[in-house]
Amino acid sequence: MKNINLTNGQTISGDVFIDATYEGDLMARSGVVYTYGRESTAQYNEPLAGIRLLDKPIDVSPYDDNGNLLPGFVDAATLENGKASKRVINYNFRLMLSTLDSKIPFPVPKSMTPIVFCY
Repeated sequence: MKNINLTNGQTISGDVFIDATYEGDLMARSGVVYTYGRESTAQYNEPLAGIRLLDKPIDVSPYDDNGNLLPGFVDAATLENGKASKRVINYNFRLMLSTLDSKIPFPVPKSMTPIVFCY
């Protein structure tokens, strides 16, 4: 059994801990060996691994009003498809769901096809 000492002084004991933090906070603080980023296509022979550059531009600019790259972005000319990268994905969306009464419902799309994952 292992323990986690929280910043509020509480100690939690358990045989297994799952790091469900967004940035891997528990792993980083625990001292376990872990990896992050993207492996190259060559490392495990995965054709879609590594850096993935967009095939066509999207209607969003990585530059601010002064022409400077926004935080987290690098010039695409410095990147190569399929190469390894220790960079974290720039920007993404976090979907927040709730069972609270204050939640805002959203309708099921007419074209939705449910997918069931079994592990």
